[in-house]
Amino acid sequence: MSFTRRLRKSNNANGVVDFSYDKGDSPLRRIIAAMASQPVVRKLLLQYTYISATCCTEVFDYLCSGSLSSSHLAVSEIDMRGCHLTDEGLLAISKFLSHNTTLKTLTLQSNCFAFRTDAAEAFVTAINTSRLETLSLSSNPDKNDFVSMLLKTIDSKHLMHLELSSMALETACEPSLSAFFASPRCHLRALYISGNSIDAEAVQKIHDNLHLNYTVVTFDCYALYTVSDVDLHKKLLQDKQSVLVRNQVLQTIIKKESLALLRHSRAALLPVSSSPQPPSQLSRSLPIEIILHILSFYAPTLSPAQRIRIFDFASSRTTLPPLLPRLLQRTCLPDPSAHSSANTGYPDDGCTGSAQHVSCRREAEHTEWLREIQCDAFDSHSSSSTLVIPAEAPPP
Repeated sequence: MSFTRRLRKSNNANGVVDFSYDKGDSPLRRIIAAMASQPVVRKLLLQYTYISATCCTEVFDYLCSGSLSSSHLAVSEIDMRGCHLTDEGLLAISKFLSHNTTLKTLTLQSNCFAFRTDAAEAFVTAINTSRLETLSLSSNPDKNDFVSMLLKTIDSKHLMHLELSSMALETACEPSLSAFFASPRCHLRALYISGNSIDAEAVQKIHDNLHLNYTVVTFDCYALYTVSDVDLHKKLLQDKQSVLVRNQVLQTIIKKESLALLRHSRAALLPVSSSPQPPSQLSRSLPIEIILHILSFYAPTLSPAQRIRIFDFASSRTTLPPLLPRLLQRTCLPDPSAHSSANTGYPDDGCTGSAQHVSCRREAEHTEWLREIQCDAFDSHSSSSTLVIPAEAPPP
């Protein structure tokens, strides 16, 4: 048995249905049989395997049909790069993606999409109703101004990573890119547009609007134009880097302040048992407006809207964690190079912090919570937002 077949067999036994680089005829039955044999299907890898429109439609109809019991709900990654997919396949993918809460990564680069209006609109609508985090459309030539339509209508707070490299984008897409950067609809952390045909003047306008964005920390925009002005090229790179570093620093501050504000707001605002009154003696003697004003000093960089969302979360008993541990919960991935410590400062719940793990459950839960209440980046669109680099908050 070849190494590729052994690897594919091993993957198929671990929730990964892998038919990458498959050269056999009629892969439909084999793909569906492999999914049916799995108790849980987590990844579907079909890259560089020819998938006809009929095959693609039947695969995603099978995923949507419920024939897998709960397996279709667990698919978190689909890789279909180089599968010769057409708009019929894009419609089938859109049907599965719509209102999907588990699919996080979708790779569709190097296919044969024409981006007809019906297929393009269905796809963008599906993205907006899903929890997709990473989308790759690179190396699909932009037709019917699909990218401009995508940037004008995309509105998903979950989409963090978007790849649009080598899509034959031209200077005409600059207004859409610039407007998207300045829009509150942009929640991206990484955007890739390298290898397109955008002239230097348009790239400069895009960089100018990048200053209005506080979410993007990775912006890959190389090989867009012929470098004729070396000084301009260096200036654009320096401006871009300064903005990305600013955003990264601010996101770290926002995360720290949000978690601190939640901790202190719990103690000051959460009612005890059935009593509607806050628990502390200080809280009973002060109006709620003064209490909230005092708490706001723990998070001066957050906007009023962000602080209100944290106050609402902290004051609700329904948001308290369960007393008993869940039977099934995400676990940390230990770092083999990290030395164990007897006193980590964390409670004895199986998590010892990100310093001891490659993937930390506690950090992942913090990130998910910050994203849900939209406190994962500086809110530049709030009318009362002020950029403050805070000193250490006083002890409670």
